[in-house]
Amino acid sequence: MSLPDRLYEALSPLERLRAAISAKARGDVYEREKLLDTCEEKLYKATDWQFTGRGELLHLIALAHTADVLKLAYRTSIMTSAMLLMEQDGTELDRFIDAQQTLCAQVEGMERGFERFLDALGFNVHEVRASFGITRVHVSGCGEAPRDDVSLVTIDDLDPAVIGAKAQERYEYYGRLWVEDFRDLADIAAPKRAQSNGFLIR
Repeated sequence: MSLPDRLYEALSPLERLRAAISAKARGDVYEREKLLDTCEEKLYKATDWQFTGRGELLHLIALAHTADVLKLAYRTSIMTSAMLLMEQDGTELDRFIDAQQTLCAQVEGMERGFERFLDALGFNVHEVRASFGITRVHVSGCGEAPRDDVSLVTIDDLDPAVIGAKAQERYEYYGRLWVEDFRDLADIAAPKRAQSNGFLIR
C-alpha cells in the first residue's frame, strides 16, 4: 500500500506489524522502511539489555534446541515401531537398525553440542534445563524406556564420529546465534584467519 504519511502515522501498532510482515513477505523494501520511519518513537526505561537480552536469547536457543532434538527423536520412535513389525533376522531390519543408530547418534551429538555451548558460557547445564523446564534426551531407543528389543540402541552402539561431528556442528550453530548479539564466546567470535599470497585475511 502506498499511503500518505498521515495514514501511516494513524496505524495502530498491530496494524503496522501486519503491514510490515506483509511488506517483508512480498519483498517490498520501500513499504517496510516507510512503516518503520513513520512509527511513533518512545523512550523506555528498562533493565539492562546486556542482562535481559542474554536471558531471552538463551531461552530461545534452548526452546529451538529442544524442538529440533524431539523432532529427530520422534523419527527414531517411528522407525522403532516399523522395525517391530519386521522379521528379526531380515536384511531390511539390519538397514533400519543402522539408520536408527545414525539418528540416535545425531540426537546424542545435538545434546552434547548444546551442553558444550552452555558450558562455554559458564552455565550449569542442569540448572539451565531445570530453569526452562526441559529435559535431556538420553539414548536408549532415543528416549524410550529400555526394553528387550533388538531395535533399541544404547550409547555403546553409536558411531562416535557421528556424535562428534553433530556435536561440533551444533556448538558452532548456537555459538553463531549468540555472538550475533553478544560476543561472549572467544573461539566463535574471534575473526577467522586465512593465509593467501602472503597476506593475513581477517
